[in-house]
Amino acid sequence: MQVVIALPAPDGIDRLNTRICGVPVLGRVITTALRNGAARFLILKPASVPDEWVARHFGSRTDAPVRIRTLEVESPFDPGKPDDWQALAPHLDERFLWMPCDYLVHRAALAELLAVAADCPDSAVRFSGVSDEGRDRRIFERPTVLVKSDQLTGRVSEFQIATTQGQPGLVMRAPATPRDVERELVRHSGKVTDGIYSRFNRMLSRPAVRWLSHTKVTPNAVSLTGLAVAVLAGFCFARGGWAFNVAGALLFFLSGIVDEMDGMLARLTFRESAFGCWLETMVDYATYLLVFAGMAAGGYRREGSEYLVLGALLLFGSVLSFIVISRQRMLAAPAGRPNEYAQRYLAALEHDAANPVSRAVRQLHFLTKKGVLIHYILLFAVLGLLPLCIVLATFGANAAWIATLYFNRRLFFAKGSRSTALSSGHAVPTQVEK
Repeated sequence: MQVVIALPAPDGIDRLNTRICGVPVLGRVITTALRNGAARFLILKPASVPDEWVARHFGSRTDAPVRIRTLEVESPFDPGKPDDWQALAPHLDERFLWMPCDYLVHRAALAELLAVAADCPDSAVRFSGVSDEGRDRRIFERPTVLVKSDQLTGRVSEFQIATTQGQPGLVMRAPATPRDVERELVRHSGKVTDGIYSRFNRMLSRPAVRWLSHTKVTPNAVSLTGLAVAVLAGFCFARGGWAFNVAGALLFFLSGIVDEMDGMLARLTFRESAFGCWLETMVDYATYLLVFAGMAAGGYRREGSEYLVLGALLLFGSVLSFIVISRQRMLAAPAGRPNEYAQRYLAALEHDAANPVSRAVRQLHFLTKKGVLIHYILLFAVLGLLPLCIVLATFGANAAWIATLYFNRRLFFAKGSRSTALSSGHAVPTQVEK
């Protein structure tokens, strides 16, 4: 779908260069559209703004080439005036996405807007909260799918409504300050699959994520930092004793918080990648191995050789779970987009809810997440119940790979032949036209 963005008068251009979580305002507006599949842009700009300045804001990554057309306007474009639209008529698609240059829409909200537009191919689409009576200018304050003929004639469009939880975004304009906007963006940088534990963990990590977004630290570096913290946690568990176990649990808890931060930082700064997703997964399982191995070693020092057997079974289950779950991720998620695995897997279980095994796993799946385990391991350590924790973890790890093999065949076997090659992304090829 064509995206139309009107830039302000020259005295208002500077605020579009304001960096919000490390990304200029206009670049954030454009990249959010790119990440939702936009490939054609019509940029309306004052004559004093060079095309090179516009092109710099398209420096993101996408899998498709981007076509940019710029048009010079003598006075600021007024979307509420049919005459201004008529001057653009030869350059407009029959239906297009209007994106205000200073409105930072949440990516999930824009995806919902475009999904409704795809389901209603001939209709205008807007977010809720705007009056249906008369030609309400507020429709131009937020991203809106518009119909060309309605704008040229001044006719009131019959809108389909895209509903989102809370506000679909926020405007980078007084009285809002960059700090206010950044806090709101960080608050919305989680995943749609987040549960109560992940939301709590992300709340703890927000200040650090906001600070990191203004540094050169990469999400992958954050992932490796979490692994380093887990090494220390495993060492503490291996020492044995209540104090060392609690210290190890606290370090593992910190590792889990860092694990939430890498994804938040990647989404905030538009640095998600298939490699980063796989790295995060490998780091997660490496931390499990380090912590469980430390627990087994600590148990052996305290109690005796039975912990070696228990530890061996736990490590066997953990390694096998990593292998078969990695295979499941390849089967469930589209090639090059492993980040979609969790949502697709849970949706498949929900669709198969008539099967009691699928229904039970759907309800218990949250217990396999690192963001949940860090809370329970800390609780078991404080209460002096780590031996019970090791037994439960051993059972859970081995049950996990058996269940995953079952669901690979039941839910995803038909997809087993598709390619799983990963795409690392590449620089956006841009073509600026006048």
